[in-house]
Amino acid sequence: MRFPALTKRSITLLAAILILFTACKITLLSAYDQVTDNVLSEMQQSTTAFFVKYETTPSAPELKYQNQQAFYQG
Repeated sequence: MRFPALTKRSITLLAAILILFTACKITLLSAYDQVTDNVLSEMQQSTTAFFVKYETTPSAPELKYQNQQAFYQG
């Protein structure tokens, strides 16, 4: 069975791409970082605590922006 030149070229190109992709190591996720995990967990906990406090007493004077600037900047 004979293949036209275009089909042979397509098969060769497809084989070359397939070999190239199987030879490359691809990492879609970064390695686990304990420090980043701790920082993000702490940030999530402080943000949750702030919003729970704000939800229970929204008109409390200690929750005004002037009194919470350090939280917002952090």
